[in-house]
Amino acid sequence: MTHTETGIMNEVDSLLQCLRQQTRQDHHELDHHPLLQRLLAPGLDRDSYAGILHAMYQPQWYMEASVEAGCQQLGLDPGRLSDARSPLLARDLAALGWPVPSSSDEAHLLTASSPGMFIGQRYVVEGARKGSIIVARQLRQTLGSAAPMSYFSHADPEPNWREFTRQLESLLPTIDRNAAITGARDMFHAFQCRLM
Repeated sequence: MTHTETGIMNEVDSLLQCLRQQTRQDHHELDHHPLLQRLLAPGLDRDSYAGILHAMYQPQWYMEASVEAGCQQLGLDPGRLSDARSPLLARDLAALGWPVPSSSDEAHLLTASSPGMFIGQRYVVEGARKGSIIVARQLRQTLGSAAPMSYFSHADPEPNWREFTRQLESLLPTIDRNAAITGARDMFHAFQCRLM
């Protein structure tokens, strides 16, 4: 690795560390949301699980639609975005016999107005994949491996995180840290507000 490449990777790592620190409280609040805490409760049953997935659909869809809208607004390569997970959530709901909530919030998407804001928003979406693997492990113990949980178990965080950091690296010269922090915090807030 050249000196320049090392410097760029250090900048990427520094920005990610900054985002982690600046969103620590937001992350903590979301992790301790009563609805999400029930996912990890020992007595979780299939019907309660389905209700939690139902409540999570709209916020998940909203985050992904916002990132996609920001990508289009900024003229970024859509091929660099990760696959959406809301269809997996819809598939799990259908397998549990529950309806998929409507996605009618398009007029109020958090469309990023700058590369920094976009990266902050995507940081939250991609970071959620990492937590999903831990949740999937717990759900297998509580509900058994036959329960539909493709949303959690197919999160596939590592390749998506690598693609995210490559995009971050390519946008690095245009990223304002404060905008990235704002984008991330706004996305945490939007997800939490939309949990039914």
